[in-house]
Amino acid sequence: MRHRVFLVCYVVLTLTVWTSPPTWAADTRPGGPVHVGRHGTVIAVGTGTLTLTEQGGKHHHTYAVAADAVIIYDGQICALTDVRVGDMVTMMTDTQEGKTVATRIKVK
Repeated sequence: MRHRVFLVCYVVLTLTVWTSPPTWAADTRPGGPVHVGRHGTVIAVGTGTLTLTEQGGKHHHTYAVAADAVIIYDGQICALTDVRVGDMVTMMTDTQEGKTVATRIKVK
């Protein structure tokens, strides 16, 4: 009997974890920032901006990069100037003053 209860609890917990959205995907609290994960290939690096091509090269988006953004390249913290065209990146963006701003960038 205990094994059946344990098995049912285990299955319910597993399904709950698998069907839950990632916790970093969005913070929807009123007044709180909205964190969104984005990934793509770098096509341009400007002063305080990063342009990505997303979804198979069909969509190009330019994002402002926050002055205090954390940029990680091969496991090391680096500057935006170290990011090169052609690099694959995953970044977290926030909406600040109505503008989408990159706050964390991980370069692959």
